[in-house]
Amino acid sequence: TTFRIARLMRPMIFLSSSKHLRTTATRVACSVPMFLDVLVALGLAVLFFCWMGIIIFAKSTEGSERFDSWTLALSSLWTFFTTANCPDVFIPAYKNNRFSFLFFFVYFVFVFYLLNNVLLAAVYGKYKSLMMVDLKTFWSNRRAAIHRAFALLADSDGNISEERWVEFFEMYCNPDYGGVGNAYNRARSVAVFRVLDASGTGTLSLNEFVPITDIIADPETYVVRNRPPTITRAPTTVVSLAKSIVIDGFKIGSLRFPLDGFVDFVVL
Repeated sequence: TTFRIARLMRPMIFLSSSKHLRTTATRVACSVPMFLDVLVALGLAVLFFCWMGIIIFAKSTEGSERFDSWTLALSSLWTFFTTANCPDVFIPAYKNNRFSFLFFFVYFVFVFYLLNNVLLAAVYGKYKSLMMVDLKTFWSNRRAAIHRAFALLADSDGNISEERWVEFFEMYCNPDYGGVGNAYNRARSVAVFRVLDASGTGTLSLNEFVPITDIIADPETYVVRNRPPTITRAPTTVVSLAKSIVIDGFKIGSLRFPLDGFVDFVVL
């Protein structure tokens, strides 16, 4: 038998393909110490039922097949916890004594329906708390970044002038060319500045600067950075001819052939 370590690395390759998946896996891993007590309780419960199974099914068919040793008992009950070997795990014992089913019933209810749900609730709660901490950190860093950006753009009076805003907006819309000579973005920057300048002072304060940064920093919002391409319209005569064909059909002399009839003839 050849042991291939590459098979064990396949989940790591899958994790490396998605940043969101890596973040989720990191949060789950960091939350493990917070619900470790529930994991320990689950492990002790499985070991306790293994001990009970070894004693109850000693010198029986079930004992020789499923509870002959601690390793075999632990493997059988853990597989039963995943329901992969159900009902095969208790069929030999059930054939010998129908009351033996109570052992597996109590084990399954206690471990699967009780401890498993407690574990799931603990994982969800700790994961949610870690996600809230990350979210608070994100908004804190974003607020600090906005204040830093405002400080870099503001003049000595603590406000952003129109000239400075126009330069910033043109650079943002066209970073490859620095916005130089782009009349389209310059006109838009002036229009945006006048909308943001609610106080009418001719400058932008921090409270007036924050709303536009929320739009710029939002990855779900698409900001047009260049003038849309000009669409060349077809000549009027071509448009009129196409319109008449669609509405009136083809005319040959005094005869008129509707377009839908012509299409049906071609299809047939």
